[in-house]
Amino acid sequence: MAKVKRIFVILFVFFFLCFFLNILSSYQNYNQYLELQKITDISWEKLDKTTLQNLANGVFPVAGNQYFISANWHAPREGGRIHLGIDIFAPEGTEVRAVMSGKVVKSGWLSLGGNRVLIKDQNGLYHYYAHLKGIRPEIKPGRKVKRGEVIGYVGHTGNADFTPDHLHYGLYAPGMRAVNPYNLLKYWEKNTVTLTTKP
Repeated sequence: MAKVKRIFVILFVFFFLCFFLNILSSYQNYNQYLELQKITDISWEKLDKTTLQNLANGVFPVAGNQYFISANWHAPREGGRIHLGIDIFAPEGTEVRAVMSGKVVKSGWLSLGGNRVLIKDQNGLYHYYAHLKGIRPEIKPGRKVKRGEVIGYVGHTGNADFTPDHLHYGLYAPGMRAVNPYNLLKYWEKNTVTLTTKP
């Protein structure tokens, strides 16, 4: 009888620890989310004319023509979050390009974003690329990148494990205020010239 009781206590402690660790993990993930994605977002009208003109020279972030742009800005997510970006679905391994020239601020692993890269352009805007299968080794914080340069490859890392391969692209104004990039992506899609990249 004592043996059965001991097994019961061990199982209870085990399940309690699993439950606690799951809550802790969710809390840490949410804090990482808040580190990058502020819930406040702004409209295009609040960006100055020069910034908008410079953005017009950007390039579409996904190479090739096998992709689908979703319109899932502000879609609800678990934990009361909202989706502050646009997903571009494409085959795994498709090249992901820097939409604007700038400097790498962050690169590497983040629980929610998986392999991700954050680049700050000359206008002070931040471009966020997430769920990458991989990041090119030279794409590290402090490195300057050119418009159209390959920075990584489409994948489904982070919390995108159970979704089709895609690039999560986010655009943030100074102060990390999110801007809906959908119309800009559609503009780049129509106006991006074919870029030749080195292997």
